[in-house]
Amino acid sequence: MAAVDVQRVFRALAEARDKDFYPLWCDLTYLWRPLPEIKFRIYQVADTVDARIALWVAGSRPDSTQITWGLVVTAEAGKLTIETSIDVGTPDGPEVDDQVFERSAETDDAARAAELIRSMAGELCGQRWPITQESFPSS
Repeated sequence: MAAVDVQRVFRALAEARDKDFYPLWCDLTYLWRPLPEIKFRIYQVADTVDARIALWVAGSRPDSTQITWGLVVTAEAGKLTIETSIDVGTPDGPEVDDQVFERSAETDDAARAAELIRSMAGELCGQRWPITQESFPSS
């Protein structure tokens, strides 16, 4: 993969953070206490040369239900995997009790990966029903 390809993917992630995740986080700061978090991290995939970049907004609704909107890009040999999900948890339960929304796609083309990141981030962060809804549809 050429430097311009890496630039495309990084740029799409930065745009997703600014155009999709940040407005979601801002909306939640007016509604939820304690304040929600917005995070961006790069991880090694254990015992491999693969790497994962994760971008997410997470917080607790007033009813203590924990909600996380997340986008993950995993770089593996010859392909990029883009995954989005909304995870729901409870303070006393496991970290994730249920995944109420999920999408994933794979590509070996950086331009296509950038398109997928943009479109999937928009779809994910457009899912605003978990902000106040007490029951969740099945995925």
